[in-house]
Amino acid sequence: MIWVDEPIRISTERHIPPHHDPVGSAKTFVLHRVIILLLFAHIYFGLRPNAAKANPLDTYGLSSRQIAVGGAATAGADDYSATYYNPGKLPFVANGFGVGLLFSFDDVAIRLKSRPDGVDVPTLMYDSLPMDESAVSHSIRPLATEDLVNPRRNTYEIPNTIALQGGLVHDLGLSWFKLGLSVHMPLNEMARARFYYPDEREQYFSNRLHFSLIGDRSQRPSINAAMGFKPLKWLGIGIGLDMQATIAAKARMFVPDPLDQANVNLTIDGAVKYSFIPVAGVYFQPLDELGIGISYREPSWYGTSLHNEIQFWSFEVYKGEPVTHQEFNYAFSYAPREVRGGVSYNVSAWTFLADLSWRQWSLFKDMLAASSRKRFKDVWTPRLGMRVQVHEIVELSAGAAYEPSPVPRQNGRTNYVDNDRIQCSAGTEIDIPPVKGLAVGVHFQAIPLLPRSESKNLFAPSGVIEDTMGLIDEFPDSRDNKTDEYIEQSAGLQTNNPGYPGYSSEGWFGSVGVYMNYTF
Repeated sequence: MIWVDEPIRISTERHIPPHHDPVGSAKTFVLHRVIILLLFAHIYFGLRPNAAKANPLDTYGLSSRQIAVGGAATAGADDYSATYYNPGKLPFVANGFGVGLLFSFDDVAIRLKSRPDGVDVPTLMYDSLPMDESAVSHSIRPLATEDLVNPRRNTYEIPNTIALQGGLVHDLGLSWFKLGLSVHMPLNEMARARFYYPDEREQYFSNRLHFSLIGDRSQRPSINAAMGFKPLKWLGIGIGLDMQATIAAKARMFVPDPLDQANVNLTIDGAVKYSFIPVAGVYFQPLDELGIGISYREPSWYGTSLHNEIQFWSFEVYKGEPVTHQEFNYAFSYAPREVRGGVSYNVSAWTFLADLSWRQWSLFKDMLAASSRKRFKDVWTPRLGMRVQVHEIVELSAGAAYEPSPVPRQNGRTNYVDNDRIQCSAGTEIDIPPVKGLAVGVHFQAIPLLPRSESKNLFAPSGVIEDTMGLIDEFPDSRDNKTDEYIEQSAGLQTNNPGYPGYSSEGWFGSVGVYMNYTF
């Protein structure tokens, strides 16, 4: 993770010689390009993040114009969104700016299957001792099912957002260079991050299942800045930085009376710092009607670190240490390494677009569970789009994509809820003749979730709980700690895992957006 206290300043002033010097001009031409390439290399290799906030544009996309073609924009981005999809396309984008509003909505459901008899954890657990001590880990201590704060229940929503999207592109007077800036800014909430456990530990909190890869991801601001360089008429090279925020907080607590925990003295020292995610791309235009783009984005996640210091009056949790220290490091909303390739082809009034992306989900990080677990699979996502000029001032767009889920079968302990998705989108753009270069448009996007059902195995192994994928027997065979008699209710499997014995997920979500673009 990179903390940058001072902004990076790039001089755009051009040196104009007092008289024409062909040799000197050629040297200046080459020197400018060498400097830009060195700057690209410095930014890309020097600002590689270890932990950062995941990109909120993964779910819906950036720019209504590109969302309308299904996000097939690696070679087709023709506005400020090139800063995100492929900075190498920037030198081929006209100077201009755009602004729009995006509204999301959903109708999704996670439905839990009915629990069989005998799997609830009884209150007898509180007065029992396990027959086999190795079958229990004190890091997970279940509550009696009837004592859970929240009942096990279905889920029928994901967080929605209203966001401002916009940006600009300008060449600063240089024919071979472009700068771009894009912004995604939620308006209903500045940011949201909700943490949950993907296993039986969620019984202490919401006691529900949650969609793992949709929802909160779009409810955060994101700023993309990029620059593109055009060394040849048919070649563009670009690099960008996705600037996002990370949070670090330190809490100091003094407890005068442990029996009166409503009376606590507390101070908090928090900081929001910046981190940067590199993205790079190239764009080839071997023919006037053909474009080819390739882009690369580093993996990222929303990093939150918390440090607590707790002091009790006249009491030491550990002898000789009056202050108890607690460290929490969370990885939220992981976005994997991504490589995208795309082509665009123009035929008369038609433009055809195709993209194929590879995302390295196999290095997935849990938000609260063990970060070393690597159970997800890498996926390939194809995208198709088209634009057609049906009138001299009217353009229609449509697109589709298939996004396979990286989440494997959830028949054990974990409950990562995710579905394969089919994205369908359409849009229209209308030029405003009285103002040359001004256009307004709208997009519609629907993303159905292909129905998915999960059933848990009855396998409940003993041993170290954190290392097993099987269901946990939260009340293993036990005896009464007073009578020493065997407790019959402990026979078999007892669990408060909210995903047991299984669940299904389905539904759809989407967005609608309106926008205005102006080129000059």
